[in-house]
Amino acid sequence: MSEKLSLSVTINCPHHVVWDYITTTANWKKWYIDELIDVTPGWQNGAILSFGSGQKPTLTLCEPPNLLQWGKGASLKITEIAPYSTEIEYSHKLEGMFVEDPLLMEEYRQGFLKDVGGMLEKLKNHLEG
Repeated sequence: MSEKLSLSVTINCPHHVVWDYITTTANWKKWYIDELIDVTPGWQNGAILSFGSGQKPTLTLCEPPNLLQWGKGASLKITEIAPYSTEIEYSHKLEGMFVEDPLLMEEYRQGFLKDVGGMLEKLKNHLEG
């Protein structure tokens, strides 16, 4: 059993500007929950993302200029809506026993909405500001 949680925000900014911002490692500390320290060897399939927390997931899918996927199901999907309007969707796929426990799943869902909602608002503010 698996479940995908996702949240999105529309940013009044061109698609290419959003992609360039997201694929600049130093920008992540401005909006992401965990500081991204390095991407080795760079933004490509198989790269290692080194976070301040010590996590080192693999970038499993890098499809410029639309999709980044890492670890066990985290992803950022970037979609052009209009020339100066871009939607960013952050999603996380959960699997296993965690998903099967309704109380744990609801607690995780609430935390996801709060944390990811705040994260996406920060990203929006940086790009529109």
